[in-house]
Amino acid sequence: MKDPWNPTKEEIRQWAYESDKFLPPQDWELVVGRIENSKLLLELTCDETCPQNIWALSCLYFLVGDYIRRKIKPYSLEDLLNVLEEAKKSNVSYVTRWVEKSYDLIKDPERFNYNEWCNGELANEEKVR
Repeated sequence: MKDPWNPTKEEIRQWAYESDKFLPPQDWELVVGRIENSKLLLELTCDETCPQNIWALSCLYFLVGDYIRRKIKPYSLEDLLNVLEEAKKSNVSYVTRWVEKSYDLIKDPERFNYNEWCNGELANEEKVR
């Protein structure tokens, strides 16, 4: 990977399937969990054969949590809602739960908890299901 702080979509995809070849820097989800990577993250999350699908799910949770927690929004609500609408087409249970929880949080941002949404707690709960 040329620049882990500015990875291409193909580098992210390659890492997700061959993560033993590259140890990403700490907090890499802050770099990857951006709206422009949302389709790729959704693809990786929905692929249950992807070794990093729960990590990709944590990036999706971060995407929503980061939007809620910031006073200056990193992207528009419309863009975020478009991602959620696309994700609603998934038949993967943990993606469906992410969509539902995301809509609930958007409706009631006071429910935001940093550790759940931005530190991977909600995504990691899916590992034990």
